[in-house]
Amino acid sequence: MARTLKTIQTLSRFARVIATIVFVCSIIGAVGSAVGVVAIAVVDIMGIDLTAFSEILEITEPLNLDNEYYVEILALIYCIGEIIVSKAAISYFKSEIYAGTPFTHRGANEMRRLSVFAVVVPIAVSFAQSLAISVLSLFIENTQMVMSYEADISLGIFLLVLSVIFKYGAEITEQAPGAHGGI
Repeated sequence: MARTLKTIQTLSRFARVIATIVFVCSIIGAVGSAVGVVAIAVVDIMGIDLTAFSEILEITEPLNLDNEYYVEILALIYCIGEIIVSKAAISYFKSEIYAGTPFTHRGANEMRRLSVFAVVVPIAVSFAQSLAISVLSLFIENTQMVMSYEADISLGIFLLVLSVIFKYGAEITEQAPGAHGGI
């Protein structure tokens, strides 16, 4: 059993690193998108001609700043959602690694919290993106934007089931003779 627990801890450390990378990349993406929105606004307000820029990048179609607004704002919303979920994942894995086992009451509660974020955040991101498209379409004419992000809640449901299993494991650990009990 100690070997299996060691494997779980190794996987948790690996998952914490991955969650941290996603967190950092999402922050970079959110900042980049926010800078992109400001840059597009400056180019639009100042009336800067981007024809030379398009030629340098060998873009055959002219840049449509209105579409770029959509893209940057939707990317910003998506990145904010990823920041929230990845931060919750980091919190869970730190807790699990500190406890040395996922079978603690605190670990089960952290997993349940992560499962809620994994369900609610994608739905909220999808809603916020739809709302952004609707609001922007009031101000930007002749622009077609199709949102392709789909809220997938299956991961959240899986994590919720896992949190119940972890809680059960914590209860069994507490009842075991000589056990220290779950944290």
